[in-house]
Amino acid sequence: MRKRFLFLLLLLVPVINDAVSNKLVPDKEGNRDLFSVLNLSEKGLSSKVFQLALKGYRKLETIGKLENSGILTIIDFSQFGLSLILEGIEKGFNDNALKREIILHGAAYATEDFIRKTGRLGRSFGCPSLPPDLIKPVVETIKEGTCLFIYHLDDYYINHSTLLN
Repeated sequence: MRKRFLFLLLLLVPVINDAVSNKLVPDKEGNRDLFSVLNLSEKGLSSKVFQLALKGYRKLETIGKLENSGILTIIDFSQFGLSLILEGIEKGFNDNALKREIILHGAAYATEDFIRKTGRLGRSFGCPSLPPDLIKPVVETIKEGTCLFIYHLDDYYINHSTLLN
């Protein structure tokens, strides 16, 4: 089983535009002012990642590849702390888990506080998720090829599983 670190920080950053030219207003310090104005550091984005994203954005804008140059979206996969990619081994049931990159991860929607506020758990789209404060001890315990059995009431699986029969 491979270990993988993954995080998705999705920021829809409205690009500050000059109302007349509809172009990004450059500043003299490589847009550090824009980074500060938007308080991106407080939202968890590093200046380095922002600068790289902005560099790519400007290149795409310069060569005319942006149909909507009013939005810069930044996805920072480097921030998510610990997660564990799962490898299903039972053919026909879970053997696509690795290909689908099903991961065990921490999620705010898997907390009791979220359940109290919404009356339900959040959706993980197939990935087992835990409260963020539990992910590290769980991953440290089960990594390196242990068995993770995920149960769902499914008579077909129970009756046809090569591992259960």
